Amino acid sequence: MNDVHGAEVVRDEAGANTPAIIKLEPDSGASALLSSRISAAGASEQSADVPGPGAPQIFISYKISPDERIAAALKRLIEGSIDPQPNVFVSGEGGIRPSNVGAIPQMQQAAGSVRAFVGLITQASKDREWIFFEAGAAWGRNCLYAPLLVDTKPEDLPNTLGGYQATNALDQEKMRLLITELANAVGGTVKPRFGTRYSSFERVLRKYPDAETDDAEEGTDDLARAIQHLVGGRQEEGVAAFAKLETDAASDVPRLTRVRLARIVYDKQIKESQKLVELERLARDGESLAEYQFWRATYEPRHHVKIVHLTRCLELTPDSTIRELATESLAQSLSLVGRHDEAASVLWTAIADSDRDMSAMGAIQLFKTYGSAEPVARLLLLCRALSVSTADNLARVIRPAIDLAQSLSSNQLSVYLARRYSKAVADGISANAEGIALAAADLTSLAYLAYEKAALKGVAVAKVNMAALLAQGSVPAAGLAIFERHIGPYDAAVPHFPYRLRAEIEEQVHEQRTRADDLATTGKRLYHVLVEFSERAAAARGVRSTPHSSYRVRGEVYNAGPAPLDGDWVFSRQVTDKADSFTMSRGLPFDNLWIRRELDGRIGLYILETNGVLRGVRLVLDGEGVGATWETIDPVVSNDASGNINVS
Repeated sequence: MNDVHGAEVVRDEAGANTPAIIKLEPDSGASALLSSRISAAGASEQSADVPGPGAPQIFISYKISPDERIAAALKRLIEGSIDPQPNVFVSGEGGIRPSNVGAIPQMQQAAGSVRAFVGLITQASKDREWIFFEAGAAWGRNCLYAPLLVDTKPEDLPNTLGGYQATNALDQEKMRLLITELANAVGGTVKPRFGTRYSSFERVLRKYPDAETDDAEEGTDDLARAIQHLVGGRQEEGVAAFAKLETDAASDVPRLTRVRLARIVYDKQIKESQKLVELERLARDGESLAEYQFWRATYEPRHHVKIVHLTRCLELTPDSTIRELATESLAQSLSLVGRHDEAASVLWTAIADSDRDMSAMGAIQLFKTYGSAEPVARLLLLCRALSVSTADNLARVIRPAIDLAQSLSSNQLSVYLARRYSKAVADGISANAEGIALAAADLTSLAYLAYEKAALKGVAVAKVNMAALLAQGSVPAAGLAIFERHIGPYDAAVPHFPYRLRAEIEEQVHEQRTRADDLATTGKRLYHVLVEFSERAAAARGVRSTPHSSYRVRGEVYNAGPAPLDGDWVFSRQVTDKADSFTMSRGLPFDNLWIRRELDGRIGLYILETNGVLRGVRLVLDGEGVGATWETIDPVVSNDASGNINVS
């Protein structure tokens, strides 16, 4: 594959058969994730790399009463969902500051610098004239304008806004697409775990328009705002907010401990070397809190001590986000002290978990751990992760899966996965990845169209990929685009020639679409076979053959020695005059998977199941055929007294 086409593909570094280290930095996304959980009703993820003060990039317009709480929650959702964190202007949330310049000039200045407007449309605001002014400002500056409907319907919009695509704030998938469009507008990307952050936003929506909350919810909202002040660099406001929270929680020890814990974690004025000291002072009150054990482990430099705190954290049955992060960190720490089997066991347990994010995490981490294992075994892990991934996790799983499919020359699988990625995420990076997969399959027209979509969404390297395709040869889609942009007669010497040429080009593009559909259909079947086989292999972990087990393959009997813990498994044909054998290499990280590369280019995968049956699947990864066929190799159950094998 041309290097240019691969420029945007994220490749995972290959490592040895010891776990790759993915360090949980104290100020990384781990702290961001916890912010949404400590403050159960409001805080959202924040990136540690918060941009400094600058011009607003996204403008949220709203009616102060009763919609200010929704606007503030929307600001948190947008800032927590996009990386790098954009500067979101909300007049009541730090947008308007004390100044000799009035509020209106400050709002005008903000509106003049942003790249996107979000209009919060509620029953209270739908007829307000400022809606038209801001929509007009967005149109005049060629900016994105997105009406967001809360307790309203599209038909409630004024006619002037009827041409805009409105988003229902209670539709999580539509909100994900809106956040993706906002990310594209500001040159960012959407972070994983959108569902976690959206749930905090949704809780605020469900209470609209009733602003009354109980004391507990109000307290967690206050904690969310205090964290936001510190993360956003508003130190003075943050310190004051935390001081008030500590005073209010003085008689509630668990709540007071959580407030102090959040202050230690998120206050950038507390040096990293001092955070562990401050956490140790909370040991007595925090011992029974899962959040406390997690953060003690996160800041603890000694891995054997870290393991103790993480184990304790998981014993305290934390919420799903902390449980996932703690499990991942525990596996890493176990590996770093040489306890690799225990680390793998932790991850295999995670794979079997009913929580989809946890299961996907376990498969992804095993994939990263065994960087030098057989590619097809690693592909099994990624297919397992994909089968349980939520939309939030899809991108981080499917991109390496596409890369691995391409490394195995499986155009069927890579085209299917790339199409699925592009459809689900619908951003420039996914469109570029689809172009790479299509180009590798020699579907140049479709690759060109995918690159064009990526370029329109701001992925600059896609333009290079388009140019590379044109330089390498004919791209019918580029010619078709010229025809589609033309208006009027052609003035050709032969009048019918332009129309005949266009028809020929359209036919060529159509043929490529048909071939791509066929590849994707086969790829989908192949994917589902890999998913099923990975589940069978995971379920059969620990099953061992007995010495000199025999198996019947197509009427011939093969003798197999005991399955070793490492190395190869040799099968020898026993009942024919001609000696023959084949070798199957062990497919780590599965402890009961063997891989056979066959002369016809197929790959055979085999596992020994609990009933003694050797289950196999033969894969066609780089051809145009069916993709996979199943086979069952039955055990021979009777031997006579002399040791001869009886074949019935």
